[in-house]
Amino acid sequence: MAAHYPWQEQCAAVATIRKRFGLAKAISYLVGEKFITCLWYAKQDPQIVQELPAFIACIKKIFSTQEIADFLKTMPRRRTFGTGPIDRTLLREALLP
Repeated sequence: MAAHYPWQEQCAAVATIRKRFGLAKAISYLVGEKFITCLWYAKQDPQIVQELPAFIACIKKIFSTQEIADFLKTMPRRRTFGTGPIDRTLLREALLP
């Protein structure tokens, strides 16, 4: 069975999160938690790497470039999220033009 990261379901959940809890919670959930976790899994499983472009496109469809940029500014330069350290430069390169 091929590896699969559930990014589609996570993207679908964002509309409800945003409506109930606001932009900050929604972007923190999708970018600050789920995307970072997906990056970690991609290091472990090359099949998940193939899903990254679609996940990134989904994030960019949900959030504006400015919303993503503003969120990334609030993140610590290096963040540890259960999966090890993630440098926000990596996130910026993946998500911003």
